[in-house]
Amino acid sequence: TYGDGALKWVEKPEWADGQVIIFDTKDKGFHYLHRKIHVEAATSVTLSLGSNDAIKVWLNGIEKLSNNVGRSVGPDQDRVTLFLEEGSHDLMLKIANYGGESAYYFQMVDDGGQGLAADGEGVLQRA
Repeated sequence: TYGDGALKWVEKPEWADGQVIIFDTKDKGFHYLHRKIHVEAATSVTLSLGSNDAIKVWLNGIEKLSNNVGRSVGPDQDRVTLFLEEGSHDLMLKIANYGGESAYYFQMVDDGGQGLAADGEGVLQRA
C-alpha cells in the first residue's frame, strides 16, 4: 500500500509473459510492475521488453535500463541482460504513458535460452 491506501500492489496472474499486456487506462501517468525472481544457482537472464511509452527497469534497486521514448508497444524493443546471483531478486519496471493506450511486453530467458519462471507479478494501481 502507498500513502493513504489509495495505491496498492495487485497481483495479475493472468498477465502472461511473452504477450503484449494493455493497461486498462489511457490516462497520462505511470504503471509500476514488480516480480520476485528466485534462482537456485547464479545465472544470466535476458529480458526482452516493449513499452508504450517510456520504460525503466531496476534490479534490486539498481537501475539497469532507461528509455524515455514515445512509441507503440512491441516485442524486443529493448533488451537487457542481467546477472543473478543465487537467491531472490526484486525486479521493478516503470512504464510511462504520455497519452492514449499504455502497454508493455515482457519475456525473460535464462542463459540456456529457456524460459525462466518468476514468483508472482504485481502492478501498483489505484484501489
